[in-house]
Amino acid sequence: MAGSFWQNNPCAPGWTDRIQSWWNGDSPHLIQTEQYVVPFQPILGFSLVKAKKEHANVITQFWTRFFVQSSVCKCFVPPEHIEASIQDNNWEIFIVVHQQTKEIVGTIVRRWLKKLHIRDFFWEKAGMIDFFCVHPAFRNKGIGRWLLATVHNTVEPPMPPHLVLWEGFQIKIPPVVYNTYWVKKRPIMLPIAASMAKKNTPCTLITDKKKWLSCIQNKDIWTEDGQFREVSMWQLPAGIVVVWNTFHRSMPDNVAIGILMSGNAIAIDQFSSVGPFGILLSAGCPDGSTGWERDSQFQIISYNVSSNFVSSEFPLLAL
Repeated sequence: MAGSFWQNNPCAPGWTDRIQSWWNGDSPHLIQTEQYVVPFQPILGFSLVKAKKEHANVITQFWTRFFVQSSVCKCFVPPEHIEASIQDNNWEIFIVVHQQTKEIVGTIVRRWLKKLHIRDFFWEKAGMIDFFCVHPAFRNKGIGRWLLATVHNTVEPPMPPHLVLWEGFQIKIPPVVYNTYWVKKRPIMLPIAASMAKKNTPCTLITDKKKWLSCIQNKDIWTEDGQFREVSMWQLPAGIVVVWNTFHRSMPDNVAIGILMSGNAIAIDQFSSVGPFGILLSAGCPDGSTGWERDSQFQIISYNVSSNFVSSEFPLLAL
């Protein structure tokens, strides 16, 4: 049912629009500037509400159980992170609750992005959709469409651009970013060897905005500013590495997983040995870096914004 949200939706880019934009050399632009309300049908026996800080613990539990259906990986977002993101209006979380059991059966998160650039075009504010999750027992009942429609309908027109990260490749909707994840796992080292590696390769967390702006050169999609709660910059001897904390951990060894957003090959290799993430994902295999294996496809959808290109690199977003 959630898939039907995209059908006949004027804010959802189609292949015809994408090809025309490419052929005409159009700059990225909003597709729909007038108000458009996505129709939806509330579901009997369920309520949809905007999450508050007191929902943080149950949301964490819900995502740990259902957001990743895998025996080799689990999602754990600390309740404190959810509380802070709600309090600062950095996240909007909508939840669907079973009226009888009071159990959460669906979630969606809108992260607010500050000063989004898509090549030469700029928006002061934009959104990014994440943690779109429906309880397996309640799928195909319209809950997904209800959540997506709510995200759309709770924004004043014109609808700003929204980015939607999808695992795999959905051929029906043209992506603005498409590639294959490559994965690099840190070799298991004895404590003495690990200590020596960290001593010989300084790895310092930095927050300098000038350093951030130095990483945006030749990027297709990036933000000037943000919270920097999930994305971190690290100074290595060979340069700066930017990583997004996915809040995913491998099982059963409980190793943190991060997505590379920026960095040269030597700095990435240094970071992979001493940084806080034992598993790194990269959009494509970094040129000149070693030890990577092909993983899975992913794509990013641009909602209510059309572009004339498909990027292969992961956006540089200050989340």
